[in-house]
Amino acid sequence: MKKIPIYLICFLVLNACIEEEHIAVPPQLKIIVTSITGNIVPGASISLYGSENDYKEDLNLIITKQTDEDGAYIFKDLDEVIYYFNVEKGQQNNQFDITFFKAPLQNGERKIIHTVIK
Repeated sequence: MKKIPIYLICFLVLNACIEEEHIAVPPQLKIIVTSITGNIVPGASISLYGSENDYKEDLNLIITKQTDEDGAYIFKDLDEVIYYFNVEKGQQNNQFDITFFKAPLQNGERKIIHTVIK
């Protein structure tokens, strides 16, 4: 009689108990803020808007969050739309860099944007 190695039995039993399920996760947006010299900027305020007009007129602000020690913040549970954002720290801002993205966010997607403040 052939003996089956114990690790093979454990592997087969464990894999028989695992199922994969693909679910639609709401979109996420990660914004990474750096200075003109390329340094990360912790503590910068990121304000998120749902339209270009709201962004330009500073209306209907969705949320404002601070970047972490890595100069980033991840917005979670977003809708599948295009967002506009303003980043500020002191007298510096991102108005001369990226302030939006062209394609709407999609379920299951985390869009990562690097923006520079000056």
